Amino acid sequence: MNSIVGVVNFARERLTFQSDIHTYFRAMLLLHIAFSMPVAFADKIIRISVPSDGLPPLLFVEPGQDTYGLIIDVLQEIVKNSGYIVQAVATPEKRIESVVHNQTADVAYRAIEWAVQPERFVFTDSFFRVRDVVFSNTLAPVVYENPMSLEGKVVGTHLGYFYKSLDTFFQHGYMKREDAPTEKTILAKLLIGRSDVAILNEITGSWIIKTQGWADHLGHSNKEVDSYDLRFMFSKKWKKYMPRFNQELTRIKRNGRLAKLIAHYIKK
Repeated sequence: MNSIVGVVNFARERLTFQSDIHTYFRAMLLLHIAFSMPVAFADKIIRISVPSDGLPPLLFVEPGQDTYGLIIDVLQEIVKNSGYIVQAVATPEKRIESVVHNQTADVAYRAIEWAVQPERFVFTDSFFRVRDVVFSNTLAPVVYENPMSLEGKVVGTHLGYFYKSLDTFFQHGYMKREDAPTEKTILAKLLIGRSDVAILNEITGSWIIKTQGWADHLGHSNKEVDSYDLRFMFSKKWKKYMPRFNQELTRIKRNGRLAKLIAHYIKK
């Protein structure tokens, strides 16, 4: 009888030992996976750096409210199948690239042409195209054909922005920049005569004019000054995720979901 009890106890001890070993190695494997993943993969949050003033209707940043708009919705739609949620981080415009580069944020929206040092980042495929157009007073409308259409004029521009078709003309004095920190301020200066024309992206400029009740006073040219492809600009730690990201972006382009998101915010 004692020998049988001894065998049973030995078997129990062996099973317990094997179970402990199995649990130990399983725990070590999980820890290895967790610590080998980037932080953003571990917590499943993608932090997008957005300008503090927003860019309506593409992006609305309002105190005490969640940031929303086309850019947030498109990013969330692309990454949701990978299990991520999007978190917006309001940032002064001039610091956006630095916070993405130092990984305080994971991503921002950008055209490649806007980036000061694009080689520091990885860019996705384009998700939207923006057009810069010439806004002018309806009492003295300016027909834009080429940069020389603006010769001798004071041009409302965004502080710190580069205008690829116009910068050479600014540098040689054919026209003068009148900088302002926000799109709304640029148009307000145009309205009161501080500038002769203003250069803004068509969608944001038109949205501001409509919501401010300035439609009888300001209009814009049909011909664009420049156009840019908007992309998402990630820090380089996300490089391996880019094929999956672009695959999801292509999917929502093909199935019409991207077009529906654009139509929701941009009323023709």
